Amino acid sequence: MKVICNNQKLELNENSSGADIAKALNIDLKSVIAYKHNGVIYDLYSPITSEGEIELILNSNEEAKDILNHSTAHLLAEAVLDIFKDAKLAIGPSIENGFYYDIDFGSTILKEEDLTKIEKKMKEFSKKNFYIKKEVISKEKALEKIQAYDLPHNQIAKVSCKKRWYARCANPRFNVVAIDCGIKYNIIRDLNRNGCNVTIVPYNTSAKEILALKPDGIFLSNGPGDPQDVKEIVEVIKELQGIKPLFGICLGHQLIALANGFDTYKLKFGHRGANHPVLNIVTGKIEITSQNHSYAVKEKEDPNVKITHYNLLDKTVEGLEIAKDCCFSVQYHPESAAGPEDSKYLFKKFIDYMEQVKEKDNA
Repeated sequence: MKVICNNQKLELNENSSGADIAKALNIDLKSVIAYKHNGVIYDLYSPITSEGEIELILNSNEEAKDILNHSTAHLLAEAVLDIFKDAKLAIGPSIENGFYYDIDFGSTILKEEDLTKIEKKMKEFSKKNFYIKKEVISKEKALEKIQAYDLPHNQIAKVSCKKRWYARCANPRFNVVAIDCGIKYNIIRDLNRNGCNVTIVPYNTSAKEILALKPDGIFLSNGPGDPQDVKEIVEVIKELQGIKPLFGICLGHQLIALANGFDTYKLKFGHRGANHPVLNIVTGKIEITSQNHSYAVKEKEDPNVKITHYNLLDKTVEGLEIAKDCCFSVQYHPESAAGPEDSKYLFKKFIDYMEQVKEKDNA
């Protein structure tokens, strides 16, 4: 990346900051507070994101001082560099309209008194009141803390809708109730395209409430977290299976598996991406699929449940069917947009099951 500063042309690396320009021009960092680029004043350590003319702003500039006086991260960086001459900073955008500073102290082992020094130095640079939380622990203790961390168990409650809502289509042929565990809109769109009016309900809706909506079929959506955290949905599936056709995707697949006596487990590395090859045992064809999950269904033999799909990368179970109950599921995302679309036929399979049951009920 090429920039101009003090009438000199400079070639910068990616993520270079105003401080890097000052160093290249042999300007004392203590004399510079910020830089201006395209009319905007930036923290001295903020990364330069585009080419053009850069103006280094000196400490005497009151406008820049006023802007940067609110940047605690800037003060921290200044304090660290003042005390630890060999420290290096890696800079990136922060969550709160600023920048975070990842500080590499090299071989230096920080002690509590070092953090106290940094805190005092920051107070020298600013009139603001703040503190640094000081906790120095060993690597072993840090690992213990990480391993003891309890993952949240309410992720589905957080993402599910709070009340029932509707997605209607022209000339509907079927009514589908979708249990929302974090449903993707394109699933709803695909159901609409296939002639289904869709009623989306919260994850904790009872089987009685679902059947009162008079569905022709019930859909179990994708969603985050461990499927074993929502055993209430597993119980609802047990009540509904065999009464109405069921179709599950991703988390919905895992929940149907649990309802039928299978177990689930956490993958060492989750499946992510839009190019996972899956073997359809029924057709013998390989489908290229989109996947995004951390858990999988543990394989077992069951005369009532047919395994229909396998992931060819690690042989994990990716499809189940209980034909007598018109119930089936897949681990991947057939609704994926903008593709692949190898598995769109699964929505037609759901339609066929609903048609089959509807004809039987009307006979």
